Amino acid sequence: MDRTASAWNPVPAIVGDRLARRALLVLVALDFAFIVLHGVRGLLGGVDGPLPDYRLRIDIDGGFAEIFNYLKLAAITVLCLAVWRRGRHAAPLLWGLVFLFALADDALSLHEDIGNMLVAPLGLPAVLGLRPNDLGELIVWAAPGVLLLVPLAYVTWRTPPKARRFSQRLVVLLAALVFFAVVVDMVHIMVVHWSRYVNGMLSLIEDGGEMVVVSAVCAYLVAAYRAPPAGDPPGR
Repeated sequence: MDRTASAWNPVPAIVGDRLARRALLVLVALDFAFIVLHGVRGLLGGVDGPLPDYRLRIDIDGGFAEIFNYLKLAAITVLCLAVWRRGRHAAPLLWGLVFLFALADDALSLHEDIGNMLVAPLGLPAVLGLRPNDLGELIVWAAPGVLLLVPLAYVTWRTPPKARRFSQRLVVLLAALVFFAVVVDMVHIMVVHWSRYVNGMLSLIEDGGEMVVVSAVCAYLVAAYRAPPAGDPPGR
């Protein structure tokens, strides 16, 4: 792998640190346990089966998997602050704000509530199978994203090349998170009426993928925190 590709790849950083590697294995194992429980519950009849507790679903607010994701996002925010304190650049602090927003948005359903509020004032239409409130949710995700990512891009650009890898690798992980949490979510909404099997599969991909990516972010930040105090990311 050439140096340019390596600078963006978070995998060597995680694999190269024993604690980060173990953290990833434990977190992903728990993720898959929740995913399997979700699937088994559905196959056994859902609320009418032997596992009626709705909190076993991974696609519902207040579920056990959702709470587990909140805890991981909180840990990510703390780890970003810890990396910032040990390093010499501001990027980890801004990344902490990005993931703090993600936590607040998830826990408080900000994109859903504010997205609904924007429909009437902005006259949002239904487009390509997306409802007006879905467009409102996209606006709610995009606006804070721009406000946080523009200064983050500037700070990263001013950061020394070796320390810049910290942000480059988080950008890759964030892109994966956006793919599952936003892109797959929108596709899911567009085809939700096709069949219950398609609906169930996309729900599993969307929420399961989001959980695994958040675990990967957490593991990478463990490795970044254990890197040299100068702020150089691990996995050179």
